Amino acid sequence: MTVRARRSVLYMPGSNARALEKALAAAQKTGNLRREGSALGSLGLLYKELGEQEMALEYLEKAIAIFRHTRDLSDEAALLFISSLVYRDLGLSQKALEISSQALVTISESGERDGIATIFNALRNLHAKLGNKRLAIFYGKQSVNTYQELRGL
Repeated sequence: MTVRARRSVLYMPGSNARALEKALAAAQKTGNLRREGSALGSLGLLYKELGEQEMALEYLEKAIAIFRHTRDLSDEAALLFISSLVYRDLGLSQKALEISSQALVTISESGERDGIATIFNALRNLHAKLGNKRLAIFYGKQSVNTYQELRGL
């Protein structure tokens, strides 16, 4: 499952904070860490979509900690990737780059090649924005090569 596809698993458009807070409370009450992480991640994504970046980061960081604790590498990487987008939106490109690099390491550990390609592409974009042309080209090539591997080309 790609990093992008995970986004739809964690957050359903049209969700509201009240429903997600109820889901979070229920998960915490039953001790279901997977659902707690998903609810926190969904709240983070909701606040990102609403433009409340600082609130988004608070929820995303809590969710990432849970997925790291439970060794759910795919969801951890997906939320690291989303966090990097929040930092990018805040104009903190260097921090976005750092978090994207963490996401790449994590998704690489999971072996999800499509997620790796997505993060290579995000790193290409960030390096291009920062004026790091050689690194932008490098990550762009890595992304293309990985996508070609996935397609058997």
